[in-house]
Amino acid sequence: MPAPECALSLSAAAAAERVVRRAESQMRMRGWSAYGCGLMQLGLRRDASGALETTRWLTLFYLPLLPVSRWQVRYAGMAFPSGPDEDESFVFEPVERLPLNFGGVLGTALCGWCLFAVALGPAAACVFGIRGAADNFQMVLVFASCGWPLAVIIWVRRRWRAFVEQPSDIRGDAERVAAPNRPRD
Repeated sequence: MPAPECALSLSAAAAAERVVRRAESQMRMRGWSAYGCGLMQLGLRRDASGALETTRWLTLFYLPLLPVSRWQVRYAGMAFPSGPDEDESFVFEPVERLPLNFGGVLGTALCGWCLFAVALGPAAACVFGIRGAADNFQMVLVFASCGWPLAVIIWVRRRWRAFVEQPSDIRGDAERVAAPNRPRD
């Protein structure tokens, strides 16, 4: 049987570890959504210095409805779904809260709604464009239009991940491309 002092120090160490883990999780931010409904981090962009910025949005089926806040953040990884209906999400460490930018909010909303039209447009065209019994070619279009929204979502997610995980030295890369023979300081 361990000494009472040893048992007390073990429980104190476990409690301290829980406090540290809780503090670390509170310092990180992530979105949460099920099938695209919830709080998502959209509008990912880099500022002039290469720092990553994101806007938190209330969404409905991946459509941005209401911007909640804008942040300068550092990428900290991915939060994977804990259930079958939960979406994966980026995890960020907040650096600074920023005011909402009207141009960024409008651009994110327009991109979201345009992607919605691109994703569901072919299915709507099949529903309203095919009259009567569909021939084989039209059935191929119907089946392809059913899988198209999934392809759009996968493409957008891959682009987000590639954008977030790339190095933040964007200005340096652009300068090297613009003047490849010029020595760097």
